[in-house]
Amino acid sequence: WILATLNKLGANLSDWQRANGDPQSFLNSLQKEDGSFAWLVGDTNGSSLVTAYALVALAGKAYPVNYINIANTEPDTGTALRIEGPRDTICLASRLSGANVLAILSAGTLICDYDYVVEETAFGPYVSNIDGVAAAGLEGWQYWLNDLPGQLSANQQLVNAGDEVLWAYGGFPLAPTKIEISRNFINTEESIDVFLQYHDGQNWLAWPQANFNIGDQAYQTDQSGHSLVSLSSDGVFSVWFAGDDAHIRSNKEYVTVGQGQAHSVNLLVNINGQGGPTPDIVALEIDKSNLDFGDMDPGEATDANLLLSNVSNLALQVEASVGGDPVFVNHLDLNDSAWENYALDISGGQNSDVRVRLQLPADYPDRGQQSGQLVFWAKAR
Repeated sequence: WILATLNKLGANLSDWQRANGDPQSFLNSLQKEDGSFAWLVGDTNGSSLVTAYALVALAGKAYPVNYINIANTEPDTGTALRIEGPRDTICLASRLSGANVLAILSAGTLICDYDYVVEETAFGPYVSNIDGVAAAGLEGWQYWLNDLPGQLSANQQLVNAGDEVLWAYGGFPLAPTKIEISRNFINTEESIDVFLQYHDGQNWLAWPQANFNIGDQAYQTDQSGHSLVSLSSDGVFSVWFAGDDAHIRSNKEYVTVGQGQAHSVNLLVNINGQGGPTPDIVALEIDKSNLDFGDMDPGEATDANLLLSNVSNLALQVEASVGGDPVFVNHLDLNDSAWENYALDISGGQNSDVRVRLQLPADYPDRGQQSGQLVFWAKAR
């Protein structure tokens, strides 16, 4: 074991001399005629276990002798739902239970607090209104299952655990879009590669010369659908495509620029203001920029607290979403409930406490540093 440790450190054996010997020569002296190695000098027989240790040390190796990458074995526990309205994202939810697309839409109301209307037609049930946005003219609500447009009425299209359901409002044709970024954490002045794609009904295709946003700045992809962007300001920035008449608003990815902390949940607020800078502008403040849950073992729970302050004259509706590593997406609670359920109204000039709890299951498989983003969305009621 000492020799294996010296191998690990890259130590020079000439620095480990004692009475004309060193660890390697002593280990060699324990080898028997049959090739095995004894544990002690006085042993008459070799040991298979000691021989295994000796072979590692004499081969110049150390422990661990090999690495195995174990995939996240946490099972899928439900269906994901995203609803993109004409003005903003209405719902982001996961771990929903339901047999079909319509049942998933119904399950989402318990998390995102929206209403919907189903009308009976000759072709089956038709979702004509979600969250007060009603079908009008040639525009209405459509669904996609795992990026493919729906071919059956929503009550007939079955879903399985791990599926993703997308509802979006618009005309026809209407294509899903997807943003991918090369890195989630970079140093100031470093670059990320942004890849924007759209779905043609069968495959994901690169989208050249298309506009997208990082924070409040607009950028454009090149002929390959990529854009290499250098970011000079520290912070946490959302990366997304805002949507247009023929394309659905994309998912949002997040990049941390500068001194992002391991184990931290970086906070970001998107402010949806109307008009110019007036006294009636949306303004939400948060008392912390990072939450560090420290070292945790599976089965443990750790709490942290945030204070949200509405510093505007408006009544605000605040919701939350979580991105990043699965430990946060799947196991973070806000005020004793899954983060998907969080919704709060804060009157002008008032504050609200938020208890953030990370609860690790006893059999949680992942190890090492994990990071994520807790995003609060504020808009005027």
